Amino acid sequence: MGKSAFFHVGLNRSKAMELGIPEIRIRPDGSTYFKSYFENHEDPDFANRTYGDDKKPNMNSMMSLAEGDWAWFIESVSVTPDRHKLWKVWGYHIVYGFDIEAHYCQKRGTGQWEPRVSENHDQRMRNSPHYPMWKKDCVVILGKETSKDLFKKPRRISVGEDPHPWLKVAMGRPLEQRLVARWWQKKEATLERGDTLTKAILERVDCAS
Repeated sequence: MGKSAFFHVGLNRSKAMELGIPEIRIRPDGSTYFKSYFENHEDPDFANRTYGDDKKPNMNSMMSLAEGDWAWFIESVSVTPDRHKLWKVWGYHIVYGFDIEAHYCQKRGTGQWEPRVSENHDQRMRNSPHYPMWKKDCVVILGKETSKDLFKKPRRISVGEDPHPWLKVAMGRPLEQRLVARWWQKKEATLERGDTLTKAILERVDCAS
């Protein structure tokens, strides 16, 4: 079944405040929408199922993903307008998932990818809104057609920063331990759990679809 990694790609609450725009919310029907964290482009590119990054630790996580693994894209979403109990009314939500097809790395904008990019993958990458790539080292992952589109009904995975109990169990973390500070970037919390974590997420994602 493969392992899982999380990537926070949606507009977060602090960025929304900085820009003076509304934070992402859950609609009355339980749906939400995606707004990219990045002001000059949308990444991931859902139409072509590509995602690129030039910053660690995301690059390291992306490099560790092989065919059959999963990349889960999350955003911070407010569930109710009650701003007096902030820790209760927002949480991380999975809005999309890539069933990994391939990953590629590029050194300092040389245009030379490792491994060599197939013609089909090259076209998908060139059609992405973040192309041409950065002048720094970067990694791109591609998702298969079996990737999961969850925009209509996203799967909530935390209360505030703290993961839901089912997710802690899947990650092998004590229920009483409160996780903060970008726990999804920590290898021991996600990637090392392998198919135990992936199975738990897929079960709940499929129920939410």
